[in-house]
Amino acid sequence: MPSGDLVHATGRGTIGIVAKGRPVAALVSALIPAVALVAGLPFVNRLEPVVLGLPFLLFWILGWVLVTPVFLAVAYVLTDTKADRTAGGAGR
Repeated sequence: MPSGDLVHATGRGTIGIVAKGRPVAALVSALIPAVALVAGLPFVNRLEPVVLGLPFLLFWILGWVLVTPVFLAVAYVLTDTKADRTAGGAGR
């Protein structure tokens, strides 16, 4: 990662390294499943079609529950920097 992407943030006598833009991308990645579950419900609240024997609403919720860990893993990877791993996670 180029050094231009990193900013040293000070706080209470410690220096942490924060990647520019990555916290925003991680937050967006973590919020997508929650927004899809809440905002999408009025649009998918139908008994038909039936998918895998489930009403579409139940299939929608189950699908997002199964896909949410992927989005959270992406958010984790975006926030996890090499400095955090070498410091033993002391920055968290």
